Amino acid sequence: MKAISIGGIILSVCVGLGLIHSAPVMAQSVFSCPDNLLADGGFELGLGGGAWDEYSLNAGSPICSIDVCGQGGGTGPYEGDHWVWFGGYYDEEEGQVYQDVLLPAGSMVLLEFYLEIPVAGQPGVCWVGIDGDVLFEATELDAATYAVYQKVTLDLSEYADGANHQIWFYGYTESSVDTVTNFFLDAICLSAESLAEGEGEGEVEGEGESDPSDTICEGNLLWDGGFEQGDTAEYWSQYSTNAATPLCTVEVCGMGGGSGPYEGDWWAWFGGFAEEEEGFLSQTVVIPESTTAFLSFFLEIPAAGSPGYLLCGIDEDFLFLVSETDAATYAVYKQVMLDVSAYADGALHDVFFYSYMPAGDGIINFFVDAICLTLDAIAEKPANDLCADAEMLATDTPKSGSNLGAEGDLISSCSYSDYRDVWYQWTPEASGTAVISLCDFSNFDTTLSVYDACGGVEIACNDDFCGLASELSLEVSAGTTYLIRVAGYDGTQGNFTLTASLGGGEGEPVEGEGEEGEPVDIGDYYYGDANLDNIIDFDDVEYTLDIAIGVITPDDPVSLATADVDRDGSVTSEDALQILLYVKGGGLITEAPESVRAESGGNQVTVFWDVVPHANLGGYAVYRRAEGESDFRRIGATTNTSFTDLDVETKRYAYYVVTVDIFGNEGAPSEEKTVLANTVRVWLPEVWAMAGEQARIPINFGNARGLTPKSMIFNIRFDPTVMSFAYIDRAVLAQDVEFIDTVDEETGLLRIISIDPNASIIGGEGRFLDVFFNVKETAAGECVGIGLERATLADTADKVIATELFSGQLCVGDESAWGDVDANGVVDEADAQMILDMATRKVAINAYREKVGDLNGDGRIDSADAVVVLRLAAEEPINPPETVAMDYSDETLAAMIPDITAGRGSKMTLPLSLSNVEDVAGMDVVVSWPADDLALDDVSLAPAFAGAQLAQSSGEGYVRISFSGANATKATGEAVVANIVFDVVGNVTSSMNPASVVRINHTDVKQAFGESHLWFGDIQLGNAKITIVEGSEEGEGEGEGEGEGEGEGEGEGEGEETPLTQIAQSLLDSFTAADTNADGKLDFAEAQALNASLTRAQFDALDLNGDGFVTPEELNTILGNDSDNTGCCQRNGDNPAAAARKFMGDWLLIGLSLLALLGYAKITKSR
Repeated sequence: MKAISIGGIILSVCVGLGLIHSAPVMAQSVFSCPDNLLADGGFELGLGGGAWDEYSLNAGSPICSIDVCGQGGGTGPYEGDHWVWFGGYYDEEEGQVYQDVLLPAGSMVLLEFYLEIPVAGQPGVCWVGIDGDVLFEATELDAATYAVYQKVTLDLSEYADGANHQIWFYGYTESSVDTVTNFFLDAICLSAESLAEGEGEGEVEGEGESDPSDTICEGNLLWDGGFEQGDTAEYWSQYSTNAATPLCTVEVCGMGGGSGPYEGDWWAWFGGFAEEEEGFLSQTVVIPESTTAFLSFFLEIPAAGSPGYLLCGIDEDFLFLVSETDAATYAVYKQVMLDVSAYADGALHDVFFYSYMPAGDGIINFFVDAICLTLDAIAEKPANDLCADAEMLATDTPKSGSNLGAEGDLISSCSYSDYRDVWYQWTPEASGTAVISLCDFSNFDTTLSVYDACGGVEIACNDDFCGLASELSLEVSAGTTYLIRVAGYDGTQGNFTLTASLGGGEGEPVEGEGEEGEPVDIGDYYYGDANLDNIIDFDDVEYTLDIAIGVITPDDPVSLATADVDRDGSVTSEDALQILLYVKGGGLITEAPESVRAESGGNQVTVFWDVVPHANLGGYAVYRRAEGESDFRRIGATTNTSFTDLDVETKRYAYYVVTVDIFGNEGAPSEEKTVLANTVRVWLPEVWAMAGEQARIPINFGNARGLTPKSMIFNIRFDPTVMSFAYIDRAVLAQDVEFIDTVDEETGLLRIISIDPNASIIGGEGRFLDVFFNVKETAAGECVGIGLERATLADTADKVIATELFSGQLCVGDESAWGDVDANGVVDEADAQMILDMATRKVAINAYREKVGDLNGDGRIDSADAVVVLRLAAEEPINPPETVAMDYSDETLAAMIPDITAGRGSKMTLPLSLSNVEDVAGMDVVVSWPADDLALDDVSLAPAFAGAQLAQSSGEGYVRISFSGANATKATGEAVVANIVFDVVGNVTSSMNPASVVRINHTDVKQAFGESHLWFGDIQLGNAKITIVEGSEEGEGEGEGEGEGEGEGEGEGEGEETPLTQIAQSLLDSFTAADTNADGKLDFAEAQALNASLTRAQFDALDLNGDGFVTPEELNTILGNDSDNTGCCQRNGDNPAAAARKFMGDWLLIGLSLLALLGYAKITKSR
């Protein structure tokens, strides 16, 4: 990096530059930019015109005209004859233009320019900045965005201090043999507007004389965030069905049963009418480039006697939603804080608040005030926005139209939230089949419907026919007028060409309901894919809720089946909630299980595979095809990473495994594996040893399940010139079996026979016996075979089982071989760490590392080998004879994590526990979570395992932890083994944003000294529910290694938490009996005596005024039992008839709805 100077401003870039400086000359550009603070913003004075300081490494100046420079593969100038061209050379090129200008103090300053990147072949960058600050960057990777000229707007208001500043544009492209990159800049406008002047229309009309930018927080990017300029100011776009605007004062509207404004005289009141009501506020604002940005406001819900909801968002994105179910949380004003850092990109954005309340007997009120740091400018309505103003359409005569700015009062039966509609009327000259089509042209997702009259019956409807455009066919009668409605799916807008013709065609007939009550085969679709587009995303959440509330009746009955994810026979809002949680968890599982292998045992085959870490994982399904069969069939399902097939004969079987998600959808199949059943694989490994020391040669079983030690004989052939027999040690699988051995040292034959007919073996794979040989001093450098000549085995019915035998090899190394995985000549802790890194897939396993790293000979590199390395490094015996492993054969272990409540933005510690840690020396664990809600910060071992070696590998939404100790823990019983620390980054848990689920996907417990396999029954895997709340509350589960947890949600979290309304009702029903001192209120002890499961957090939520007691009035408020809520809470003033506007049909848990996500986020209403 070299320091360069742009007009005396020091920047760090990859090149140096020189400068040409000339005195500025004022000039007027041809493009429209009234009061441009820059001279010659369109560069029409040409090369060396004097307004700009210019530089180019190869051309002297980057200012071009077509006759001098050509068009560079693009448009050339945006307008006029001249523009700035950065790049355009095979050689290294850099260029710049800059200009000094005074920015008026206290002004809103915007810098606007047009950028095009017509060619992008070599690396390059274009920067725009002020003084020493870079405000905008584009590279060759942004060519698709700027393939044609695009307007860029930057907010420079923070530099408006009454002083001179330097505005500069800089481009750099690397050298290339045969490609170039071009950056085109033109039409640069720098405008300043006094904040005291309003938005271009002189002084603001309002009741106060305060500066609208001087609102409730310092540095507020929003104008009039406290609404103190009143409802006549134009800073906020405003709409209310019944009151024209949501903005209120106490004098005009009353108090609404609450506080009125949070501060000042004005606030936004959404709701307050028994009639159907919707309200809306928005403001457009530039959010400067920054690493952080926050949107905050104060919210109160003083009355909740009717369903309703309030949305807050930016652009088309939903960020926050509350409904009547949240009234207890916001009974008094409470600040809401939203992280909007993702929008801090220097561009214009729309911040909006939107509310909807259906007509009902009660009232619901949402109060919003004191907004710190939202929609589109109001578009002019088309002339045919209303059905009564429908335009005439002639037969076979294409008619161009647009629904831009349209506002309607209908939603068609075949679409979703297509309220932006325009109308046409057509009277066919003859009867017959008619085709009405938008397929000739449309640039948005259209919907098309036909009615018999304004406000009449819909007689035909179509959403998508030719791509996203619509077409339908219907029978028409001569002389009858038909009303044609053109709209945009989910509120989209655009242009189209409409045609009506006679004579029939391929148009889609009227869409209607499918057959009810019949079972539906979903075929190749997925449960959760409500709209049948073969993916599961937020569109399916919206579509499911549309079905639940009656907005849409699917034409295809398969949609009813795929949307019913809980399989209860009906599509409800609960299904939409489950699909939302599923989408948050990462959607469909696309990864297939890996490392699949099939091992035959005694009259059984066990299939193994690696865990698939995914928050939506429900388990696995196993498929099998027997020799002679043509098709695979599903033979079972499991939540473990192994499955034992007991229905086998002596023949070959092929197996594969698929994931099964929480909806029951199966994922991609794994690789197929074939095995000969009733044939056990027995093998000796390749082992490295040191000359003069002992070599351990394990006898390994592919699968010891179903075997008995009653009849076991092994013959091993070895090279007596290299090694001599020492002794036999029982490994994991044979720890209860006695053996005798005979050896012929001259011929090198070892014979091992079981002598314990009453013993049993532990079923599983891995080491059965360890055979130790003394390696001769003279054998260094030798590699000799170790032959497994015989392995006679029997099953539990004394039937001899066939075996597949695989011999091994002993290689004798020097002092730097065995365990020296990093090949540096020393066996030390670095080798142990590398083994752990290999176990967690951080370091690749090559042939050498596999040979010298698999020290226990079990065929895999894992934490057990790391322990052996540590013992070697400490010159300790590998297997101390006094060590006896615990027999887990009759015990079921459980791996557990607790439910936790954590504050958004806080650190959360999640303890991982085992139900019994006796003789445990390590674990391999995979934990997954929704990456949108939690971010991994740290993993640490609990005190009981503090001396163990820890390694971890992680990806998006999961972590794999591997740890192992030289000795087993001295702890017994249930204990915490590790603590996982997260940053809580998700949105607050609500009816719209369900609690996150953290899952233990896999656990492999290591026996004393880290043995690789323990076969003692399935390990139960637990899940945890993480509830995110506002504030910085530290989330903790039980212990962090020891002691009791300090956070909410402690324990194992079985079942759902009792709803607050249910608790309130139970207390209210027995209030007199619970009120032991007859003071008319309950303290926590009295309430808990009535409801033993009541938590302090729940009690505090019931205690609306925070005085430490719960009263009947507070309980009634939570239950919405205010019998006089209309009188206390309805808005004063005129109440004209509500505009007929039905967005959602019947209200069913509208807090779930994402209907507003795209459909309502862009609504702009006239006041």
